[in-house]
Amino acid sequence: MVCSGDELVCNAPERCACSQQPAWQTACTGTGGCSGTYDGCEADGTTLRCTCPAAPSCSDQTVGYGAPCTGSSGCRGKQLCDGGALACAAPSSCTSRILFSEVAPGGSGHDEFIELHNSGATSADLSGMKLYYRYDGGSTPLVIPMATIPAGTSVRPGGYFLLTRSGSYTGSVPGDLTFTTNVLTSYYSLWLMKAGNTEADDKTLIKTFSNAGNPITSHPSVVDVASVGSAGIGEGGQPNAWSSSYGTQVSLERKGRASSTAASMAGGGADATLGNGQDSNNSAADFVVRTVRDPQNSQSSVEP
Repeated sequence: MVCSGDELVCNAPERCACSQQPAWQTACTGTGGCSGTYDGCEADGTTLRCTCPAAPSCSDQTVGYGAPCTGSSGCRGKQLCDGGALACAAPSSCTSRILFSEVAPGGSGHDEFIELHNSGATSADLSGMKLYYRYDGGSTPLVIPMATIPAGTSVRPGGYFLLTRSGSYTGSVPGDLTFTTNVLTSYYSLWLMKAGNTEADDKTLIKTFSNAGNPITSHPSVVDVASVGSAGIGEGGQPNAWSSSYGTQVSLERKGRASSTAASMAGGGADATLGNGQDSNNSAADFVVRTVRDPQNSQSSVEP
């Protein structure tokens, strides 16, 4: 209080310093709707600034990173960083069954392999399942038996099973079973059929199927289908784009989730160990082209 003429008046500044204002250290809503606290000043020294806490950081050192989880789709996944925080990375669509996870045609050298993956949460029995090759490069489809999986064969949850071309496969990961049919780089599809049917019945079903727009695997005898080549029969009526010029060290790999790319599925990528469970019944959308092959067998680590 000071004298002004013959009266006392309050000699206070028009605005207090930030730390002197009643709202100092109270809750506020900051830019973007974040919850913060008035604990700072703008440049004028008197206007309060709402400060929000820093966004959480996330790395492969964060507790829980890489841990198994179940996504909103109900599919198995693992905890990865997303927007600075851990989130469950999982396929948008999946099935609890055996899927073709990587296919490597070998061209003229026949350095080939076919990899299967158990996308389910329980062990899968492969006993008696049959692998077929359908070629569509001629006037009529040609169906060739490739292998029959022996009795007593099973794949653990998240595990793999590797079939390799007898006599010409050069990969360092040994196969669990061999086949002798050449896998060409175009105009073909691979079919895994359930045990129980005769070879003649399987061939009839595979040969007569056409792109009708319905998932091939809706048929009770079909486990999975993978297609390659513009004229090949594709799961869901969508043949997978492929080029015979890719070379002998390229493969097709099933995605770990819908947003997976060739880069994220490659070694060191965000989805490299996410497994191969993305299955929308559309081969063109579910596979990426790998420039470096990555065969996995029954002894390889489970994913995810």
